[in-house]
Amino acid sequence: MRFELSGFDRLLEKLSVAEAEAEEAFKNASSVFIPQAQATVQNVLTKAAAQAGDDAFPIAYIEPMLSAAEKIIIREPTAVLLDFEELGTADDLQEGFHYGAKIEGGGQVELPYGGEPLKNDTAERYEEWQRVFHSET
Repeated sequence: MRFELSGFDRLLEKLSVAEAEAEEAFKNASSVFIPQAQATVQNVLTKAAAQAGDDAFPIAYIEPMLSAAEKIIIREPTAVLLDFEELGTADDLQEGFHYGAKIEGGGQVELPYGGEPLKNDTAERYEEWQRVFHSET
């Protein structure tokens, strides 16, 4: 018995055209979705910072956070992903927040932070971290 597969090349050609059309449609849809996703992520982060208050989240932190938020949104060939780990792990964020923190009774904060009263406020620590980050000290 002879087995023939007819029209296979035509089927592959049509699948290739359909794949190209699907990719183009996704590019068009994602070009609309990505700015909306960025605005949503920035809005959520801004509200979270506002709820945390100035003592926990100084104004100086907001702009770098919003700039970093763009890294959360990852565009792949067939997907748009929100990857909050792009901002760093919880340990990274805790280390950044407590960078240079001194305990009121003396000594440096060791991680994980135990909740001891701090000697220097968040804004001062942020300014110190910025100097180190920019190799000024």
